[in-house]
Amino acid sequence: MGLCVSLETESGSTIRAIGDDQNVLHRLLPTHQESPILGAIDCYGDTVFNRRQMRLFLGEWEKLEGNASSDDRPLLSKIREFALQCEEGVHLYLKFKGD
Repeated sequence: MGLCVSLETESGSTIRAIGDDQNVLHRLLPTHQESPILGAIDCYGDTVFNRRQMRLFLGEWEKLEGNASSDDRPLLSKIREFALQCEEGVHLYLKFKGD
């Protein structure tokens, strides 16, 4: 099972979530040297980003999307939507939950 990505409130309530059943992210995520923000995502643990980190996250995410196949883009696009919502809100968090 792949990562579950969710947009959550400060109290941990899930607003939106999507699962990566095909392990797309595990295959596409860059190393920390290539991409400091995306490279910090732990495929086997939990990683949390806040709205202040979204500008850097989205910059790196755009590059990731640009290099992805058309089959992978729907998942990546949905996660970008979560990130944009996180960036616009207060006390919202983008969470990557590993297996």
